[in-house]
Amino acid sequence: MDKLLFHVPSRIHFGFEALLALGNEASDLGNRALVVMDSVLSGSDVRKRVEELLGKHRVGTVVFDETGSGSTTAEILKGAELARAGKAEMIIGVGGLHALSSARCIAATTSGKTSVYDLLDGLPGETPPLPHIQVLTTCRNHFMLTDNTPVVDARTGKPRILHLPGSKPSAIIIDPLLTLGLSVKYAVATLMETVLVAVEGYLSRKSTFISDSMFLKTIATAVGVLRDLSEHPQERAYRESASQAGLLAALGVSMSSMGAGSALSLSLSGTLNIPKAFTSAILLPYILEYGRSARPDKIARLAPILGEYVENLSPAEAALRVIEAVRHRIGIEGMPTRLGELGVKNNDLPEVVDTAMEFDMNRHLPTPLAREDYLEILKAAL
Repeated sequence: MDKLLFHVPSRIHFGFEALLALGNEASDLGNRALVVMDSVLSGSDVRKRVEELLGKHRVGTVVFDETGSGSTTAEILKGAELARAGKAEMIIGVGGLHALSSARCIAATTSGKTSVYDLLDGLPGETPPLPHIQVLTTCRNHFMLTDNTPVVDARTGKPRILHLPGSKPSAIIIDPLLTLGLSVKYAVATLMETVLVAVEGYLSRKSTFISDSMFLKTIATAVGVLRDLSEHPQERAYRESASQAGLLAALGVSMSSMGAGSALSLSLSGTLNIPKAFTSAILLPYILEYGRSARPDKIARLAPILGEYVENLSPAEAALRVIEAVRHRIGIEGMPTRLGELGVKNNDLPEVVDTAMEFDMNRHLPTPLAREDYLEILKAAL
């Protein structure tokens, strides 16, 4: 019998114009906010709307927009100093994974003397985190309903996963309209990343009957809309489906765990400053192959949701049919298919693997992977 603890304290607003809930959520927490925003959103309509909504509810704001691709703990230190100087009562993250992770870390290190480096070095926080709100501008933040968040340690240049108990967002706003500013390739890549996370969570030894249901629905929704999203990127219904898949995956991860592909992708992204969504999309077929050898029975169960007839096939044969079907559906023209296309070189791989193997998610793989196994996955994808 599965044993689980399912507790989601965050209020989640989902749907078109869900952003309108921001003012009420923020005003319930106080009247001074530090808004941590992706640098690419500076001067955007998203920034204007966020400031207008907060202003209408008499929430004063200071915007910190120095986060984004390549940002590290150095930006978190700056943000925490700015939050203290402005006597912020809450932190609001707006953007993708970098901005949302930075917002969470700033919330955890503003009210006391503990710095993000103290937390990375294993010291406990002196005071509870400030409340924070996450506003997603991509379809996913797979960490948002856990107590973990990825950061890059500026002292070493290495990506880390920081465990911050009690740091889950007070509220999460998922408005599919906010994703319309993403390029087609990046929108598709984030959706492929969501499929990777769902496959890993489904295969994980931590998975439960509830998380399995969420991951299966994630995979069905995401794979079903991939090609439509790539061909009609401004169609609101497809953006909504992508955001639904992202939310379902995050709910599943709150009870299960990501796996080897996510570990490698986080390491590649943090070590080499490569967008995590693209590395995840490239690694997806190789993690499916690993799943076929580790848990062919589970991979075979994906067949019905993909419309594959496998009634007279063995689990191994059915799993192979599933992988072929997924490969066909994720084959989007113009998407990178090799890590080498992103600038990854063979001599980068040992450091990437060593860093990836330090992540706790590796403890929950369906079957263990040795260092050589991780290297082989990367070499095959290079």
